[in-house]
Amino acid sequence: MDLDERYISSSNVWRRYGILFKVLIDKYGFEEALNHHLEARLIVSAKAMGVLQEKHDALTQNEYAMTLQNNFQGAGYEAMVDTTEDVYRVTVKRCPFYNGLSLAGIEHETILRICENSYAQRAKNYPSLFMGLIKQRDAAEGTCVEGFRL
Repeated sequence: MDLDERYISSSNVWRRYGILFKVLIDKYGFEEALNHHLEARLIVSAKAMGVLQEKHDALTQNEYAMTLQNNFQGAGYEAMVDTTEDVYRVTVKRCPFYNGLSLAGIEHETILRICENSYAQRAKNYPSLFMGLIKQRDAAEGTCVEGFRL
């Protein structure tokens, strides 16, 4: 499966999730829906960040940068990783999470709030590995940049 196919497949999964998220918003309000999202995100992040930490400690800088890029692209994100003196910068162009939620009818500003809180949670829980959001997309066609520590 190439990147375009992974992007479309992942977007469709996130679209279904977005529909569920809208139901939760309608039933409980945005803040409560967001809290449930973040609770689930904790479970996903624990495993993903644990694996990334193991790889971070075992690989060279170039190998780790390639691992990050492959992980993002494997999940359907059009992402490139570059390394500066203190950070791995992951630039995400096409984002299946953003696209899927958008297809579900969730507005740009709401998606940004979801992402912003998710990034902040990961940065708080994994400060030695994850810096958080460096730049958030300003439009659907924009890019986001995440930072992982060297």
